Amino acid sequence: MGGNANDTAVESPYRAGGGMYNFIGKPIVTNCTFSGNGAREGGGMFNFGSSTTVSNCIFSRNSALSGGGMSNVESGTTLTDCIFSFNHADANGGGMLNFESSLTIGNCTFSGNSANWGGGMNNAESSTILTYCIFRINRADANGGGILNKQHSHTTLSHCVFSDNSATNGNSISCESYNQQHPSQIQANNCIFWSDGNEIWNNDNSVITITYSDVHGNWPGQGNIDADPCFADADNSNYHLKSEAGRWDVSVQTWVQDTVTSPCIDAGNPDSDWKKELWPNGERINMGIYGGTAEASMSLSDVGNIADLNIDGQVDYRDMRLLTDKWPHKNLLMPEDLSRDGIANFIDFAIFARILELLASNPNPNHYAMGVRLDADLSWTSGRGAISHDFYFGTSNPPPFIRNQTATTFDPGTLAQGTRYYWRIDEVNPSGTTRGSVWTFWTMILPPP
Repeated sequence: MGGNANDTAVESPYRAGGGMYNFIGKPIVTNCTFSGNGAREGGGMFNFGSSTTVSNCIFSRNSALSGGGMSNVESGTTLTDCIFSFNHADANGGGMLNFESSLTIGNCTFSGNSANWGGGMNNAESSTILTYCIFRINRADANGGGILNKQHSHTTLSHCVFSDNSATNGNSISCESYNQQHPSQIQANNCIFWSDGNEIWNNDNSVITITYSDVHGNWPGQGNIDADPCFADADNSNYHLKSEAGRWDVSVQTWVQDTVTSPCIDAGNPDSDWKKELWPNGERINMGIYGGTAEASMSLSDVGNIADLNIDGQVDYRDMRLLTDKWPHKNLLMPEDLSRDGIANFIDFAIFARILELLASNPNPNHYAMGVRLDADLSWTSGRGAISHDFYFGTSNPPPFIRNQTATTFDPGTLAQGTRYYWRIDEVNPSGTTRGSVWTFWTMILPPP
């Protein structure tokens, strides 16, 4: 469905849904703009008992008593890639009001919305899952500049950014309920809450669990920090993280380097999938809206290898195949573009070949060897130009650092039988260190005496 619902002033059912009213239906709404609509409930859209799917839509400057941009009542609503901007509600939910509803919201922005309670969103007896969403410059005269939860609501946030929201209580998030008798739950992971402090307000003993997030004014939780996230340009909605190693600049479509590095880089949940982030990525996800994506700001850590395209710990023919499959191919954000110039071509092949030359090779025992003797020595062929070797060895992966040496052999002593070992050689040369592949082998099992 495409089109506009602009400046309507109609007597819709129950004075709800100025732009669109959905009653016990399953509408799919795509590429629409709802602007300047008004109603008592759901200025832009009202969903009652419906399963509504909305994508690539804009809800702007709509108004209502509750749910300026949208109201969901007893509904299951899915929203992706939508913008809610400058909507207003006199009472609840400037951007959105949810009552007894279940919502899944991804890649949406709530900006400049206002209400008395819940500037960006107001949830009552509802469940909301939000991933990669932005709440910025929303305002609540009372509680919950970004989101207000009440009456047993449950909100899950992942990789969301709350920036410059304002409220009397809880610039980013607020929890309250009638007589403090119906507490809610909030779970947040890999998020950034950065307004003027007073980010989170809990007035009803709700269970608020925030982990691996940056919270202005701090909040208890594993992996949380309280430090300036160093946004590229928050005033203009650019929430990329500044980085000395490289930050994606949308305006010029290239990687740029900053003079500072955000503390949110490599600070996300270590169990989150970081593999879509381009190298150097520290092998750990970033907090914020671009963590875990190809636009993630780069890390100062040299962990990993830019030529390990399939991220299996090896640089070999499998990676070469991935490179040749993309050659020549233009794409601004792909791992095969080793030079980061927007195209996979001979330049990237030359970089790949150079890395292969610098790597240690020909491991003995062979990679994946089985039945290795318990008195075996380890040896390898030095990479080109190496002046010494950082040796890593152990039964865990990645293996721990043992020592730096100039020889290309190592005596590990007597090995344990029936054990899997991992080892790696990082080649040290005058221009720096080249991280090697992780090799592995299994020792023999001795027959019983």
